[in-house]
Amino acid sequence: MNYYYIIAIICTGVAIYIQIVQPKKIIFQYFSAICTLSVMVLTYIAAKEDGNASEKSLKNMITYQTSEIKRLSEENIALTQVIYKNTNQITGNGSYPTAIVGGGKKNETQIIIQVNGKYALPNLTARIVSLPDYKNISGLDLRTVGITNPIIPLGTIRKDEMKYVFVESKTKETAVTFFFKSDNYSWTQYIRIIQTPNGRKSFWFIEDEEGKVIDKYIDSDFPKTKDGKVVIWSNQIKLFEDI
Repeated sequence: MNYYYIIAIICTGVAIYIQIVQPKKIIFQYFSAICTLSVMVLTYIAAKEDGNASEKSLKNMITYQTSEIKRLSEENIALTQVIYKNTNQITGNGSYPTAIVGGGKKNETQIIIQVNGKYALPNLTARIVSLPDYKNISGLDLRTVGITNPIIPLGTIRKDEMKYVFVESKTKETAVTFFFKSDNYSWTQYIRIIQTPNGRKSFWFIEDEEGKVIDKYIDSDFPKTKDGKVVIWSNQIKLFEDI
């Protein structure tokens, strides 16, 4: 409670009492005027005190609300980051599979499958097409898509994990295509393997589901045509840089 108001009420009562009991005596008239003036001053001070208190309360409320908004915003940002991270971990966002040529037996080549990227690839599968003497095969040949080939479940592959498969490579030149698919994405990797006196040499490139090349590789001594091109199919011969 504001005590200035209490004092002002008392002064008002005193002034009223004087006006009733001693209305004609000068000294009491002065005293009544002083009480009335005091009421005005005290009321002003009380109002100012209440105003300052209200302003302080309002500032405290604004500060508190601003702090709460900041806290909630930070919690929302943190939650969004967690959701984004979990979504990436579930979907493998930004990651893609890569099949790399390893060793192998005389008629088979080992292919190492791993993840390129930060996040795991869930429920990865692959349909593999292996064709001999690919330089004599057109890219329009139905055999290149291997529609009837079985789908191999590879499971979830995480960063730094590897899966292994073997593909037939009975001839000097072999084309291998991997049709990869996870829960949310698909990729196609084209691999060309040539047996040389110095071992298996390869080049490959990967396309996303829109047909855009997202990665490629070639051994430095991979056999090329006289004009420095690589044979993808009999009807597709390009400079590796142009793939």
